[in-house]
Amino acid sequence: GDEPGYAVAAREMVATGDYSTIRLQTDDAEWRPRGASWLASLVLALAGGDPPIWVYRVPSLIAGVAAALLTWWLAIAFGPPRMALLAGLFVAASGVVGLQARLATPDAILLASTMLSAGALGRAWLGKGDDVSAALFWTGLGIGILAKGIVAPAMAASAIVILSMPRRDFG
Repeated sequence: GDEPGYAVAAREMVATGDYSTIRLQTDDAEWRPRGASWLASLVLALAGGDPPIWVYRVPSLIAGVAAALLTWWLAIAFGPPRMALLAGLFVAASGVVGLQARLATPDAILLASTMLSAGALGRAWLGKGDDVSAALFWTGLGIGILAKGIVAPAMAASAIVILSMPRRDFG
């Protein structure tokens, strides 16, 4: 996705007060998922006036930091704390994550939501899951759908299939 398109859509939402329609100036952009635009419009509404572009990027920055922390949370279920810390630091130091955390696009939000779902799914697969893990899985999946559409469910379904194959049990 392109940053100017998401920024314009968020600005249009705040200007019109219509948060159900995605518009790029005079064109409908109904094909875009709404989650990233909703988050950017929330930040814009809080900032007020005509803020600079960095304000539109705040949700992505928060999501980039959350992705690194959620990677640590995912990895700590599978191994020692030092390994988990290293995994989180690798994500934090990744150039792609750093770039996406600095753009007003839904990609960092998708990564953070996917890591939330993956952490909950990993705990369920290891037998450490509970109702909270289930709620976190579905929350991450929902945020991912709002951010980027079908990508989040496709990633979760792929992980479930891959984890279930060795056990021959899809339950």
